[in-house]
Amino acid sequence: MIRPVLHTLHWLAVVAVSFVAFAFVASATAGVVLVEKGQPKAVIVLASDASEQAREAAKLLQDYLARISGARLEIRDETATSTGPQILIGHSKRAIELGVDVPPRFTHQMNEEEYVIKTVGNTLILAGNENPFYRGTVYAVDDLLDRLGCRWFFPGAFGEVLPRLDTIEIGSLNVHERPDFRFRNIWYSGWMPVQGNDAAEFAVWMDRNRMNSLKGISLPGDGTITRLAPAEKYFASHPNIYAMNKNGERVKDMLCLTEPEAVKIAAETIKQEFRSHPEMSTFGFAPPDGYPECFCARCQAANPNFSGKGLGRPSLSEVWFRFANAVAAEVGKEFPDRWLLSNGYANRARPPEGIGPLAPNLGIQSAMLDSCTFHPIGDPKCWQRQIYKTVLDRWTKDLRCVFIYDYDPAKALDGLPFPMLHNLQSDFRYFKSRGVWGFWTEGQNCWMVTHLNYYIRSRLMWNAHADVRALVRDYCEKFYGKAARPVEN
Repeated sequence: MIRPVLHTLHWLAVVAVSFVAFAFVASATAGVVLVEKGQPKAVIVLASDASEQAREAAKLLQDYLARISGARLEIRDETATSTGPQILIGHSKRAIELGVDVPPRFTHQMNEEEYVIKTVGNTLILAGNENPFYRGTVYAVDDLLDRLGCRWFFPGAFGEVLPRLDTIEIGSLNVHERPDFRFRNIWYSGWMPVQGNDAAEFAVWMDRNRMNSLKGISLPGDGTITRLAPAEKYFASHPNIYAMNKNGERVKDMLCLTEPEAVKIAAETIKQEFRSHPEMSTFGFAPPDGYPECFCARCQAANPNFSGKGLGRPSLSEVWFRFANAVAAEVGKEFPDRWLLSNGYANRARPPEGIGPLAPNLGIQSAMLDSCTFHPIGDPKCWQRQIYKTVLDRWTKDLRCVFIYDYDPAKALDGLPFPMLHNLQSDFRYFKSRGVWGFWTEGQNCWMVTHLNYYIRSRLMWNAHADVRALVRDYCEKFYGKAARPVEN
């Protein structure tokens, strides 16, 4: 796809203004000159034992500075002598000497993600948490490039907007960034075709916009309950732990939720996983998609059949969460710092009413399929969004780990353009206020329908109080050029 000439010409004009503003800010302080009149003035410095992520970040910065200025900065080892301006990437002895140290710490709370951008004299430091779960140093580079005017509005070359800067001088900076949400993910569902190059470009877009793919987290995907008691191991010898269908037959894809032996086997399976993989923070499990249940007499008797407007069929929450809670409590005796993640979806969307306190190591992925998307959460004019607020308030009151599974576009709007910007700002601030951990958003590979939603989501996932109106204006001005105001309006 070829970017419109209008867009290109406008951006060249905007660059002149952007450069003047940036240079003015820099000239008011002792700046670090990276590029001057198209010539490299600084070097990029890595520790001798730099991590793979730090080396990736250094190459990323080198490539983008060359693209926007024409100057390719040299990458050097910190043992090499250098007296001019330097850009220190990642953890290094020199950064520590200058008072900047971001330890590579990680706990099973998964809340240590951070990075710094700091100038000290003629040195610029870009460093972050590089634990395998985090991308702190890469995100520090992404942030700096964003400050220079680089944008990645949607995947691929057409969605990338870069300035042209003849001189790059960084003024005084002391930035320390941590995200508002731990989990920041959008994934391509199976509703639209996704080719290999689509997935690769999407991964780059996610990285440039400081999102994460939840890599390393065991999530409660549909049908993952089979992990608790694999049928090939237990079905023949322990048929009693499997659910019964309406015909009285045991099935392999669902467990009997009131069978004590099912709890025992499930808990032991999870404990064995944590013993074998001490780096694991979570274990996710959930029933099959749809409205699963066990039709044995004991399970049916245990279900009070709660229903309710906007919450689908009679609820399975009492039976399901009694089972999940029992498993979590047993696992917590040996692994109190690990998380068991289940989902509040379909016939389990509402919180349970009568099972007592929930285990402190139980987390919930809340998915309200039947919920309006035209109004913000809690809107007094919309009964569905009032119910949503009630449900989320309960989950976040009863559990320490709650994250959101939502849909963009909403399920009733598949394939239709529907900007949700007027709701996203309000909703994300509400999620932040309730301590929500983040998002696993089901998206689609239909960017010309959804891309502005996704771009704004990426910004709000990092900073729930970002100014959506300003973000939209920036997008329109940088991408649509002279057509910005008509498009924005």
